[in-house]
Amino acid sequence: MIKRTLYETRSAAYHESGHTIAALILQQDFRGVTIKQRKHSWGRLEGYKHGSPLARAIVYLTGPLAQSKILNQDIMFCGDDYYLNCGGGADFNNACVELNWIHNVLKETSCKRKLYISVLDTSKEIVNNNRDQIQLLAKELLKEETIWYSDILKLLIKNKMFDSMVVPKMPSFERV
Repeated sequence: MIKRTLYETRSAAYHESGHTIAALILQQDFRGVTIKQRKHSWGRLEGYKHGSPLARAIVYLTGPLAQSKILNQDIMFCGDDYYLNCGGGADFNNACVELNWIHNVLKETSCKRKLYISVLDTSKEIVNNNRDQIQLLAKELLKEETIWYSDILKLLIKNKMFDSMVVPKMPSFERV
């Protein structure tokens, strides 16, 4: 396994912190977060128990979005093909699987492009409105590598950031 650089470790910390804050806001079940490197992963939400497809798609997208936003990395979206070039390709693919499932179930009432854009906008809103929480958690991950759920809550409460997390308006599935 190739050892990652400090910049890559920082990227992983912000990425995983984005997933974590979104999972907390959307009340998803998980045990903790880590940036310990594995063969095909620079980090993960430990014990993430999947919720609704909509929540999963948002949690998947907030990792790469947090990483790109805080580290000023580019994100590209090309026509009907969406592409994150800042890492998290598997996250983006997983989000697409969830969104395709939603679209197929709601085919009569939902435009696929509108669905993708509204979920992406919700994910961006989580990152933009909870940037301080993401940065605090990333800073702690750089020190500890793994933080368990109860310690995440303690960290946010201690720093008076738990009650200030902003819950976004969730996407609707109305006809265009």
